[in-house]
Amino acid sequence: MRGKTGWREVGAKSDWHPRSQKPLRRTVTAAEVAREFGVDLPDFLAALRTAGLAWHTYDDRWEVELGSPFHAELRRVCGTLIAKRLAA
Repeated sequence: MRGKTGWREVGAKSDWHPRSQKPLRRTVTAAEVAREFGVDLPDFLAALRTAGLAWHTYDDRWEVELGSPFHAELRRVCGTLIAKRLAA
């Protein structure tokens, strides 16, 4: 336990220090994207499989970093699914 310049004050409840950890990256799942757009998850997953995204392998989870190009692709596929439903 060090003083004010250390990573832990006396009586502190946590050992966390801002310089000791990297910032956490927020990930988004296909379920969250489907919920955001109000789309049925099984239909969205089927559309994702049909889209044949090159970066996704068969056993991979549909989980991407928020704001990444992969996240944009999930949103694009979801938008395409909605557009097809509106056109029908």
